[in-house]
Amino acid sequence: MVSNEPTKKPLWLYVMLTGLAVVIAVLAIYLIALFAYTKLLVDAKHFFDAHDYEKARPLLELAAILGDTWAKNNLGWTYQNGIGVEANFGNRNLLQAAAKVGDTHATDNLSSRIITLPSTACPSNAPTAMRLSCLTAFSTRKATDSKTLSNNLLMCQQYPKNSL
Repeated sequence: MVSNEPTKKPLWLYVMLTGLAVVIAVLAIYLIALFAYTKLLVDAKHFFDAHDYEKARPLLELAAILGDTWAKNNLGWTYQNGIGVEANFGNRNLLQAAAKVGDTHATDNLSSRIITLPSTACPSNAPTAMRLSCLTAFSTRKATDSKTLSNNLLMCQQYPKNSL
């Protein structure tokens, strides 16, 4: 006797196929986001290297929000030097964030504030040894000194502004 009833598929097959579909969807979303992030960084670098800071700044801001240290450093540098924006010497948080994770370019940019404008980057009441350590590390540019320099710069900047 032949049965006209459809055969039932096992439940585990439906669960496995659903799980596979979810994994594929998540992977596709991840790859699209990764492509968009990479394109964002490539475009930001292109405009920044071409000195088109007006176009680079919004891209750098977005990349900095997403946590990219290169973007934080370069955006902080534009604010520090007034490139495409009004100079804001007090806005060092982007450079500090990049320097904290060991970005040597950000450390150099922070230390250049000490050399060019000591009163804004490292207050005069900061310990002399700390200021000298910052300058020494900057002038020698040793990789081992970059973390020390970064820490000293951050400690210098914690002194109250009214003590300048």
